[in-house]
Amino acid sequence: MIAVSGVGVNIEREMEGLLYLTSSDFIAIAQMNSTARLRWNYVMGNENNRYEQMAIRIGLGLAGAVWRFGRAVHLDDSYSEADHARLNCPLMLAEHLKSASAYPIMVNSLIKGVLYIGKRSSSPYMQDDLLIVAQKLPRIVTFIEENIVDMAK
Repeated sequence: MIAVSGVGVNIEREMEGLLYLTSSDFIAIAQMNSTARLRWNYVMGNENNRYEQMAIRIGLGLAGAVWRFGRAVHLDDSYSEADHARLNCPLMLAEHLKSASAYPIMVNSLIKGVLYIGKRSSSPYMQDDLLIVAQKLPRIVTFIEENIVDMAK
């Protein structure tokens, strides 16, 4: 986990809470960097460090779909093309995830990041889990905004 300031500690705390409340195995947050690329800055529950080399590309995988469409994207076995979709998602492959959900982190109506949660089991996220993430997301956005301000100083 990469965390540089008190803001990072707050983000970590929120991530730990989401891991627990949604019964997830993996959670990550990507933030836009100075070169306008999304990179994974905060990660918990990872099995390896391959995420460090990943840059999110528009339209590639769940995170890329979120960046492209600006809305949450979910993948589990209920989707008929789930196996094919997993093969096109670098993070799901690297972390052996079977179910995942990704959400845009919007700051001033612009996507500044992506929140990604995943399970290594085939159990899908229930509507209650997705509601929990939606309720916690504004708080995470606030910490991301603070982090953007801190980085500008």
